[in-house]
Amino acid sequence: MRMTEKCSASVRVSVQSGACLVGIASGLLISGAAHAGIGMTPFSLSLSQDLTYDSNVERVEGGRADTVSATSVTAGFDKQYGRQTYSAALTGLIQRFQDLSIYNNDGFTAEVKVASDLGDRSRVNASFLRSRSLQDFENRSGVSDGKRVVTNSNLGLRFEHGLIAQWKVMSDAGYSTADYDKAAEENRTSRSLRVGVRHSPSDLLYFETGLRHTMSDFPKRRVLQGSVNEAIGEQINRWDVDFQAGLTMTGLSQLTARLNLTKEKQDTKDASKPDDSARDFSGVTGSLAWSYTPRGKLSYLVSLSRDTNNSGGFTSTTYTSLRDRLNTSLDVTALWRLTQKLNVRGNAGVTHIQEQERLQLDGDDLSEDSSGTRGKVSLSLNYDLDRNWGFSCEVVRTERTRTVFNSGFSSNLYSCNGTFLMD
Repeated sequence: MRMTEKCSASVRVSVQSGACLVGIASGLLISGAAHAGIGMTPFSLSLSQDLTYDSNVERVEGGRADTVSATSVTAGFDKQYGRQTYSAALTGLIQRFQDLSIYNNDGFTAEVKVASDLGDRSRVNASFLRSRSLQDFENRSGVSDGKRVVTNSNLGLRFEHGLIAQWKVMSDAGYSTADYDKAAEENRTSRSLRVGVRHSPSDLLYFETGLRHTMSDFPKRRVLQGSVNEAIGEQINRWDVDFQAGLTMTGLSQLTARLNLTKEKQDTKDASKPDDSARDFSGVTGSLAWSYTPRGKLSYLVSLSRDTNNSGGFTSTTYTSLRDRLNTSLDVTALWRLTQKLNVRGNAGVTHIQEQERLQLDGDDLSEDSSGTRGKVSLSLNYDLDRNWGFSCEVVRTERTRTVFNSGFSSNLYSCNGTFLMD
């Protein structure tokens, strides 16, 4: 089965994943780059210490609790030269578990971004990111084979060109890799290309349509043939025709929507091995987001999404597995800015998960369809002592019900972080 790495580049989200605390470093990377332009120099340096207690580090039923320390250092650069803007950041992370020392890890995140205007109507953005971190325990499907480390690389390129009046064309190209030290069958290389057209009747409204093609290659994915387990590899070919729109209804309210007509197909790389159409997907995916700020100190964000994770699973001569075939998520966030230095953030989210297994054994139908939910509630407090010092604490409750390929679990997480920024 596929185990996808989903570390978030956000301090607030990263603590929710327990062992996936490298997101703290990514969050600091972003914040460091954002603050760099404030001072007299384009350079910045930030130091951070995070202490987390997680009641279920391994994200399995009856999982073990531990206290995790994460220390990170980020050096950043952000400078504009004429029509070009350059930014870069390098973060080193030392992560230590009090009792489960087998998971101790030293990680890093490196990022470079370049943006440039080309004439009066064109703009190009390029970015490269490389990171090494612990694999998110929640995406390991209860597999407990010790420490797993994943190295990710992402290269992105975006080009925009304004046409007559309110029209513009854009194209996006991406290349990414994920290398696992203990799960080579999940090593992945992905290439994507999208071409789109946007029409903006006014500054408050836009419509956009585009075509995206994504090819993901798993060179060592295994296919079971009776008792023989062969690493023949697999490709996932996905097409999306998307329709997007954005509307600023007032200065306080914004709405964005995206609707995709999605077709996803799995192909074995050995022509002599049959493809399994049961793992293919054809249907509607998309997302909807609404942000609202009724008063100066309060703001809300509501988002809804529906998408596949149909690259998970495998095929054998007797059965098919479909892990997380379709996920539907609802997320609500509220931010209360009590003062310029103090704010409180609350979040609640729920995801509906669909999984399937098709199994015929000795004439018996042992197929199983299951659905489950993953719920999360968090509350955080952030305080900026001054332009250099910042502190935050967060409480997170996560629960997931049992499904075909995942054991249910629950966890309570308590985290506090202190950051010092020099720029």
